[in-house]
Amino acid sequence: SAYWHDLCWKAWRTYVQDYEPPADGQFSKILVPTVDVVRSTWLLDTVVSCGKPTLFVGESGTAKSVTIHNYLGSLDGAVNINLNVNFSSRTSSFDVQRAIEDSTEKRTKDTYGPPMGKRLLMFIDDLNMPRVDRYGTQQPIALLKLFIERKGLYDRGKELSWKHMKDVQVVGAMGPPGGARNPVDPRFMSLFNVFGIQFPSTDNLRTIYQAILSRHLAKLPCEEIQIMMGEKLTDATLELYNHISEKLPPTPSRFHYVFNLRDLSRVYEGLLLSTPDMFPDAQSFLRLWRNEALRVFHDRLICPEDKALALAKVQELVEARFPSCAQHALADPCLFGDVGGALGTLRGEEVEGEALRLYADLGDYAAIKPVFEEVLSLYNAKRKPMNLVFFEDALEHLVRICRTMRLPQGNLLLVGVGGSGKSSLTRFATHMGGFKIFSIELTRGYGSNEFREDLRKLYHTAGIEGKPVVFLFSDTQIVNEGFLEDINNMLNSGEVPGMFGQDDKDRIAADIREWVLEHGGGAASKDACYSAFIGRVRDNLHIVLCMSPVGDAF
Repeated sequence: SAYWHDLCWKAWRTYVQDYEPPADGQFSKILVPTVDVVRSTWLLDTVVSCGKPTLFVGESGTAKSVTIHNYLGSLDGAVNINLNVNFSSRTSSFDVQRAIEDSTEKRTKDTYGPPMGKRLLMFIDDLNMPRVDRYGTQQPIALLKLFIERKGLYDRGKELSWKHMKDVQVVGAMGPPGGARNPVDPRFMSLFNVFGIQFPSTDNLRTIYQAILSRHLAKLPCEEIQIMMGEKLTDATLELYNHISEKLPPTPSRFHYVFNLRDLSRVYEGLLLSTPDMFPDAQSFLRLWRNEALRVFHDRLICPEDKALALAKVQELVEARFPSCAQHALADPCLFGDVGGALGTLRGEEVEGEALRLYADLGDYAAIKPVFEEVLSLYNAKRKPMNLVFFEDALEHLVRICRTMRLPQGNLLLVGVGGSGKSSLTRFATHMGGFKIFSIELTRGYGSNEFREDLRKLYHTAGIEGKPVVFLFSDTQIVNEGFLEDINNMLNSGEVPGMFGQDDKDRIAADIREWVLEHGGGAASKDACYSAFIGRVRDNLHIVLCMSPVGDAF
């Protein structure tokens, strides 16, 4: 309970509002109000309103970042500017200083800050990710300690003059030490108001995902789906998630076996792609659930024993909870996508909007192989021919890649030895989805400046032109590990600190202002236009990383 302005104690749950889906239907914007979210938001608002630094600490998937982003987004844009920075093991103190300096301007001789009358709120995610140097220091943390404690920075030029910073406030989020995360200097931590964000209870998880699912099921005319699926499907999903998290923990050879609430959310994002005409009954909807569960949990696994464990658990849940639909739901292969719609578009057939791009059960290999072969012939007629053989594994991989690319902010990490078809299948799927493909070309002397220039072109295509584009990047192109730092920022926040100067941001705001006004952006200030630009880039850009598991680089 909390002490509110009406001078009485009230339980947090009395302030929990009913769930309302986002107006534009984007899954990434969903935040289901719970007691935990209400409490965290109130604490954050109380401390930020007092001008003090705040730090949220909790495991991955506990909605730390989402809660902070939603709170910062709710503030008055006329007096608040948001700066999002994501730390990684490669982040340097210079990266942090450049991000701060790019967002502030000179006020007087030695005083800097955001434009007069505004406050800069700097949100730093994954605060404890920077690596520890040989002297036991995390250099970005050391710089932030100086910045928060002394309210300023030293200029990196020859003069080393002191820059006094005004109206800049820091909000942070991080996970507890362990894995790639490092313990943080306690003197630095003492500068923050630190709040522990607990993993949601099972009841809260059920509340969150049931609210999302029930709102969607209400749109489907078939009452059988609503009656049979309902809460039983949410319970089955949570049981599957708990089972896999317990039985398949991360190990040195399986370091990517990290399952959190984001994976649960991806299952439901797939379920929300269902439409009444493609999923007319309960058994077809249950089959869709099986597909989404396998894509999210099963496809990450790397050995037959682990895959068998996941398949057996899904089969057990379906047979125990939905016996009448089990035979249809468990039939193999399980292939879902919008392949038919893509073919119609590539043929040049006139169809309204998204009418053909419906997510559906594709049937078996024999049903989809002719479709892919026709798309390949259309591809080879326009581009450098590719000789692809569509054996069963290749068909499955193609369907998986196409599925992820059709999702907003859908990104892929493809791991396989050289020559296994990672790049070829990605290029083919890109053509099939109607996307542009972008890849850097390495030349002699290619470095960070050239990489950033290529990224600016990529952002112009996705953000200003509004074209869906796939950024294909392979491990052979990592000539500078700073490239991975930039890609990490693109994946986390969509923004690469220091990539755009103030003149670039002004030009971007002018180019996109008309689009912002057309799409309901009431405020078309420079900051609002730039935020809309980054949001548009994130929705249109799909990053595909192709890596080989051989060698130390991976």
